[in-house]
Amino acid sequence: MGVMDKIRRRKTKLFLVILSLIFSLHGSGEAWAKHTASRIIYGPTQLYVTLKGLRQFYVIDRNDPTQVRKVPVNSPPCGGFITQNGQDFYVALGEADAIAVVDTQSNAIRATISLKDEKAGYMDPGGMAVSPDGKTIYVANESGNSLAVVDIGSRTVRKRIPLGVGPQDVAMTPDGKSVYVTDFYSIRVVDTATGTVKAQLKLKDPSSDAARTVIMPDGEEVLRGPRDIVMAPDGKSVYAAIEDTGEIAILDTGTNRIRAMVKVGSYPGGMAVSPDGRFLYVAHRDAREVSVLDTVQAKVVRKIAVGKDPWDITVSPDGRTIYVVNQGSSDVSIIDSGSYKVVSTVMLGAVTGIFPRGLHCMLYRWRKGKRRNRKITLVSAVFAILSFAPFAFTVLALNKPSDQDHKIVFESRRTGNWEIYLMNADGTDQVRLTHTTA
Repeated sequence: MGVMDKIRRRKTKLFLVILSLIFSLHGSGEAWAKHTASRIIYGPTQLYVTLKGLRQFYVIDRNDPTQVRKVPVNSPPCGGFITQNGQDFYVALGEADAIAVVDTQSNAIRATISLKDEKAGYMDPGGMAVSPDGKTIYVANESGNSLAVVDIGSRTVRKRIPLGVGPQDVAMTPDGKSVYVTDFYSIRVVDTATGTVKAQLKLKDPSSDAARTVIMPDGEEVLRGPRDIVMAPDGKSVYAAIEDTGEIAILDTGTNRIRAMVKVGSYPGGMAVSPDGRFLYVAHRDAREVSVLDTVQAKVVRKIAVGKDPWDITVSPDGRTIYVVNQGSSDVSIIDSGSYKVVSTVMLGAVTGIFPRGLHCMLYRWRKGKRRNRKITLVSAVFAILSFAPFAFTVLALNKPSDQDHKIVFESRRTGNWEIYLMNADGTDQVRLTHTTA
């Protein structure tokens, strides 16, 4: 056996080992759904926590935070809400295009509500809000470009309201008459009685936004525009986080106009309002801190040190305790609102951030692309990444020497950066593999 043959065999063996590791992790723990997020939801006796990309959620006993249960699900959950009677936890399953109804006593899924339309198109549900009477759920479908109106009694989709590109999060007024929905470029106000959009507040110009996202170190896509949104307790104000500019947009619900834009710091994400409406707590997804924004003065008055990459926040009904889920450190910071200090940390025991940034981004993209295009295999994507060479393009014969199995890996700066793309030999089915200035 020649030296070159030995080198090829070693490369092949290494490739198969890596591929085996990827498949084992993909099947048992970490996944890359399009719409998945780390969220924390306050319940009567428990906290429900989801971590981005993991096929499970966590249940924390509020009276004894050391008691943490892990509940597996078949799709990465995206957060949700707990019913007023505390009996059910409704959680969006982004990859399954559904909502799971979880019994809070047994933590078993008692029902699943499909959000797919008659064309069986992908919805990618994410943010949701429930009506004050507890009978209707409003769900933002990122890929469906719609707001699903779900009847809780019949567990069916009553209506789909067409919206803008990439609906993200939902906030509802206390009277249930309006819902505010963020998308890639704006905030839309939907009249719940008529199911129509009655106002739109444009926060981004689509024509000047060539690159829609920024990629964070863990591979998460950060939108260049509004994402998370939360309603003030009195229903007079809505707060929307603008991730790429580091601002909070404060909207007046009476006029449906922006009252102020407040700089809070880099990548603001999950938010929560104190019960009296005076303070807005904002997580910074690329830092280890939470901002405290005085809503009367419209300025940041305090920074609270927490775990790595805080993602979402919830506050106890009495306002004394703030809970923050930290995605980067896989834990929950429990904060005393009087002293603004972390009094305890709950470890979730999750394994996140296993892969280097580039590989994580590639796998995230592959999984998203595979749902839209069945021709792209994981082997193709991994092989393309492992076959980087200093050429403008490379032709890869992947499985057998026939034209339909050839892929081309090429460079392009169509987004402003030189990035790597994968496509069929005939130029179809182009998929972007990298999202980095490197």
